[in-house]
Amino acid sequence: MLKKEGLTTSAYTLTDAEKLKSTKKEAPYYWRLRAVDAASNASGWTTPGTFYVGFIFPELKGWLLYGLIGAGVLLLFFLGFRAGRKSKGGGAEEY
Repeated sequence: MLKKEGLTTSAYTLTDAEKLKSTKKEAPYYWRLRAVDAASNASGWTTPGTFYVGFIFPELKGWLLYGLIGAGVLLLFFLGFRAGRKSKGGGAEEY
């Protein structure tokens, strides 16, 4: 848990010692906040929000998924075709 008191601005950047570890989509971090004024009057807590640290691979669906699969198949075919031509000596044959 990270608790910060005495903040005077609406933004805060974590220090190197406070950096958070990467998380998975199934285990996000939660945050909430409340304001306390100089007279120690505190607001209620906000509804908790969630966030992730690190890269979360997007879920591929529909035409995007099939398009990427098709592009991969074409790339493999092209690479195999080129490798086959090079192994035959560039296509020039001797009789």
